[in-house]
Amino acid sequence: MLYPPFLVCNSSWDEEKFVKVFPYSKPYSIENWGAAKVDNDGFLEKAKKAIYFDHPLIFGIGLTKSFYSLAGSNNTTSSSSGLWSPSDDEQRSGGHAMTIVGYDDYKFGGAFRVVNSWGKDYGDNGYLWIKYSDFIQNVKATYIFFIDEEIDGSKNPQIDKDNYQRVDYDYKYSMEGQLEYKKFNGYGIYHSQENKTSYIGNFTNGNMDGYFLMVNKDGLFESTIRNGEFIDFDKLGFGDEDSEVIETRLMAKKYFNQLDNKKIKSSVGVKKIYSIID
Repeated sequence: MLYPPFLVCNSSWDEEKFVKVFPYSKPYSIENWGAAKVDNDGFLEKAKKAIYFDHPLIFGIGLTKSFYSLAGSNNTTSSSSGLWSPSDDEQRSGGHAMTIVGYDDYKFGGAFRVVNSWGKDYGDNGYLWIKYSDFIQNVKATYIFFIDEEIDGSKNPQIDKDNYQRVDYDYKYSMEGQLEYKKFNGYGIYHSQENKTSYIGNFTNGNMDGYFLMVNKDGLFESTIRNGEFIDFDKLGFGDEDSEVIETRLMAKKYFNQLDNKKIKSSVGVKKIYSIID
């Protein structure tokens, strides 16, 4: 989610972008998938079993006026629980894909917990509930994704394939990303246990180098790092590399502003981060 390119619903997609994203998205690609028809004969038990074993359920549904009433300033007190109850006489206005992430047999008489993609101001902190009965009446099929079972947090390295690796170093810090010449070269994530911060961006021979997003308990920050040293955006030159940094920065701002209605905070550090990993 924090690797570029940062795409929104109306983003254009071409082969060049696919080729760039493929090396660091492939390790997380799904291993298999299946479809489940939504009906009264056993669907609920199949869906609950999938969720229990951490297999997400993706589905498409027709939107209605009541669905939009859960968004932002339209979110009334009565709908703050995130319950969406579409009625039969509502007109459908296009389709929308969402994902089931949980269920509760007692809430609203039994309902699915669904994550939307319209930011935290939507519904219940970005989520909604759909009663089992409404789901069965309005959805025709769900699609089950099975992730790669080789991704294992109990071993070290946790991921080690296709020139991409994730490894913990004595629980002091972790590193994952693209490998070349036995060093981290390309996009990666360095997480420091000392300051509880993750640094996401481009690495050159194990050094941070380019546009970076930093995530910790205080929020989401951005900065530019050259050869391990934080620099101000205003001090960038006009080379091709700096142009790419600016383009990535603008793309990230547009993406995350739309995602959680928050601006990324700019951060200009004075410290230097030396070579992270050999």
